Amino acid sequence: MSTRSKSTAEVFMESLSEQQLREYSTDYIKLSINELLHETIQKNNISVPQLSMLSGVSSESIREILKETKEEISMNDVIALLQGLGYTFFVEKDGQAISLDTSL
Repeated sequence: MSTRSKSTAEVFMESLSEQQLREYSTDYIKLSINELLHETIQKNNISVPQLSMLSGVSSESIREILKETKEEISMNDVIALLQGLGYTFFVEKDGQAISLDTSL
């Protein structure tokens, strides 16, 4: 049985300390959220004030997220923003799905 060699990304991730891995993961999540927001806002031609009204997240917070200047992004804000754009969230364990709908 042949073993495959590790990718550059795998080697890089394994070289990170626990603290560096946490920081990398946090930055990666922020970037992913930012890209998803930019893409969906542009695709649906939604303005920041419109998204604010749809999500209940302040226009200022949305602008900070889009400019990547917001230090902390709460899970509630992420869920509210993406639900305002039409996404639905669930967590699942052992076949049981639970909605993360913040409007409930």
